[in-house]
Amino acid sequence: MKKESALMLIAAAYLVALGVLPAPLCAGNKLELKLRIYEGSRAASPGPSQLNPSFSIQRTVFAYLPAGLDLDDEKGRIKRVFNLHGVSLIEEAGLIIGEGGQEPDRVRHAFRMDGNAYQVLLMVTEFTLPVRLFTVLQVLEEEKFKNMSGELVEMKGVHSAVFGFETRQGKPYFLSIRVTGPEEMVTHSVPPPSPPPPMPREKQAEIEEFEKGAYKVTWESAPPRLLKQVDPVLPPGAPAPAAGDHVSLNLRIDKLGNVTRVMIIYSSIKAIEKPAVDAVKQWKYAPYIRDGKPREAVLSATVRFYSR
Repeated sequence: MKKESALMLIAAAYLVALGVLPAPLCAGNKLELKLRIYEGSRAASPGPSQLNPSFSIQRTVFAYLPAGLDLDDEKGRIKRVFNLHGVSLIEEAGLIIGEGGQEPDRVRHAFRMDGNAYQVLLMVTEFTLPVRLFTVLQVLEEEKFKNMSGELVEMKGVHSAVFGFETRQGKPYFLSIRVTGPEEMVTHSVPPPSPPPPMPREKQAEIEEFEKGAYKVTWESAPPRLLKQVDPVLPPGAPAPAAGDHVSLNLRIDKLGNVTRVMIIYSSIKAIEKPAVDAVKQWKYAPYIRDGKPREAVLSATVRFYSR
């Protein structure tokens, strides 16, 4: 067994022992899933990626999207959220976990992407709402699937989990996974989120001062590519945020793409503000080019927290 596979199995066994990965799916339970695989394109070629050269593709981003979107709507959401020029569907599959066989608590699906053979492994670790899935992306090498990335996610019928991956050449791909059944695992009616409170005049003035001397970047004006993203880390003993908690920020970057200043626009709870700001200060962007020259720029970002 290769070193990476052995480490993944050891990690999974350790998580089970700690109770992070609970007992497998109980006999008689069933979980229906919808898997979509997308290929993205950017307006300009990003150039070679800085990813680990030992992998042909590596995970770069993750997001939750509303469930129940039809194909065109989901493609549109992915395009907007990840700032893409276009999105096309490679493959769509309905998967079922718990229909017997030798692996009643998991399902595997093989597919081709970027000229290579891949397999996604979805393993139920807790069959309660929200369902917990351990997701693993594997690549076929030397006639065996090699583990590339794995993550424990919480799933329920109100959202889809979208994983973004990138090739060495910077080509983006996305896996969308959502729960579609049985009926009791899908929530059909979700109350709309409360609208944000109106922005005070003082805050608007503070934003205008923050933006002085820099170009304001919008989704329509081709934001600079995010080269390095650091996830927020909650301090020990901090209360776990609820799913959907987030911080909306304005970032100011210099001509090299370094984040020089951060301004909080909105946060759902106070406790996540400092972890979000500390993480974003370590982000790195490609230079923002305007009229053929790198410029200082201001852009918006959202740091989301998910319960675990």
